[in-house]
Amino acid sequence: MPSPPPILKLVLEWRYHGGLLRLQTHLRHWNHRAESLGWQIETGPLLLPLDRLAFADAPSSAGLTCTWLHANQAGRVSMSGDRLPCHELVARLSMLALA
Repeated sequence: MPSPPPILKLVLEWRYHGGLLRLQTHLRHWNHRAESLGWQIETGPLLLPLDRLAFADAPSSAGLTCTWLHANQAGRVSMSGDRLPCHELVARLSMLALA
């Protein structure tokens, strides 16, 4: 029996008000061009808090919003969503392969 394909996951880490936020999610879409070494990854929808400080003090699903992540370089990620304006943030992006 052949082994199942590995599951690719993204790990996104960024600093926020003296803390470290870490998000781990499945990779949904990956574009890669070998000739130009260009790439882009996309994932979502993810639920993220609109007010991260309030969420850290009192976690609740009431302030969560759907968010999509897009990246084409390892140090910057674009976030957009239903109630979240599109913006970029400096973040560390890693990939995990789980077998």
